[in-house]
Amino acid sequence: MKIGTIRRIDDLGRIVIPKTVRKTLNIKQGENLEIYIENENIVLKKHSELSNLTGIGQIISTTIREKIKGSVYITDRDKIIIENNRQKKEKITKDLQEIIENRQIENKNSLKLTDKIAIEGNIIITPVIAGGDIIGSIIINKDSEVNKEEIEIIKAFCTFISKMHEE
Repeated sequence: MKIGTIRRIDDLGRIVIPKTVRKTLNIKQGENLEIYIENENIVLKKHSELSNLTGIGQIISTTIREKIKGSVYITDRDKIIIENNRQKKEKITKDLQEIIENRQIENKNSLKLTDKIAIEGNIIITPVIAGGDIIGSIIINKDSEVNKEEIEIIKAFCTFISKMHEE
């Protein structure tokens, strides 16, 4: 996708990212962007707080799956980064983004995670909050009812991820 426009740099070195670009990439006020040079281009990339946790995320996913006997998805604010111990990079739906942004543990019977992935069963969506900011979620899906002990396991891993992020 190529969206082009020309912007002037102000006297403090700032540029304004056009609203159409921010909307397309779901960039909200206060979010972090990565800035780097690639060949002769300045690249602005939406920063994923959880992208650096891929290895530990796979371990977390495996551990949760062993304990709850269900499927596990770990997301950042925009995409699934782990699906059942496998690294993934699929954009999540707007509906799921809104659920995560609500900062509450949600129970669902069906959920469309991405354009390609829809799940049914007993689904728990638990937001991961670090430093007061939503950085992602852990989603579990199983056939049987999710009990209080399993929810506490998920909450503990959310806390673990947030503590890792804050350090």
